[in-house]
Amino acid sequence: MRLEQMPDDQILGIANPIMDNLMDASTAIDHDRHVQDRPAQEDRHSRLPPQDL
Repeated sequence: MRLEQMPDDQILGIANPIMDNLMDASTAIDHDRHVQDRPAQEDRHSRLPPQDL
């Protein structure tokens, strides 16, 4: 399902845990945990273009 077709609660159900971890790890100055949800370097170049999200 395309992002713009998802209801807000479904988007927030995906985004909130990622943001919670990112902020907690940043506060703890834990770089590995802070970036754990980022795609690997090689995956970043193969992500879908914005129109397909």
